[in-house]
Amino acid sequence: MIVLKEEINQVSAEILELAKWKLLAVSATAIAGLGWGDFKPESEAGLLLMYCVGFLCAYVDWLCYRRFTVVHTIAAYLRKYSGNDPEMIELKNYEIRMKEFRINRQFFVSERWALIISTLVFAAGLPVLGMIRYGKGMDSSIALPLVGAICNIALFWLYSSTRQRLIEE
Repeated sequence: MIVLKEEINQVSAEILELAKWKLLAVSATAIAGLGWGDFKPESEAGLLLMYCVGFLCAYVDWLCYRRFTVVHTIAAYLRKYSGNDPEMIELKNYEIRMKEFRINRQFFVSERWALIISTLVFAAGLPVLGMIRYGKGMDSSIALPLVGAICNIALFWLYSSTRQRLIEE
């Protein structure tokens, strides 16, 4: 029982840490790509950095989704618990109540929406800033951030379907 609580606490801390690193990594990439730091890229290199932000976000989001899946797996386990440990029964009742909230959509917005929305804003906004900064129009290289956005949407869909299956258990 204590192990499950520690696991949930550890995973929650890891998710917050990853969210922080996502913001730092995107900021550092934007600063470098826009040439605001000591690194002054040529226009193509700066744009390439800006175009790749979607892939950076996809990587961090996937790590977060993996950790969210651990929490959902523990929750599914708790809902199926059939032993006599009073603390576990209390946690089971809590998880059953949380499932009811999710089913009735009475629950607050999930972190997964914050991840995907921020990723799509970064993946779309930073390339536009790069094009403005370097005076470039749209060309064939715009496909790179589009592929990054598609990867992010696919990862989000994959996680969401897994999440839904675990919640329904």
